[in-house]
Amino acid sequence: MPAVFNNAQKLQSLGVATPLALELQAQITANTGNSRRLQELGYHPKLANYVATSITTGPMNAVQATRLGMDTITAKAITAMVNA
Repeated sequence: MPAVFNNAQKLQSLGVATPLALELQAQITANTGNSRRLQELGYHPKLANYVATSITTGPMNAVQATRLGMDTITAKAITAMVNA
């Protein structure tokens, strides 16, 4: 299985909804964050902006993501994917 597929599966196993997991996978793969799309899928605007900016310009910090409302385990997983 490609690593990208495993990333989406990993996020889903952590409780991330399938549409959001697939969207994050697509954005991380393309290195192009889309804050508006993340907001449409349920992220708070500040968290969506932070994640989208991190995907596009890097790096991402899990502590900052948790301060903005992401749970710790998901923040660590997404940070590892973005910074890989």
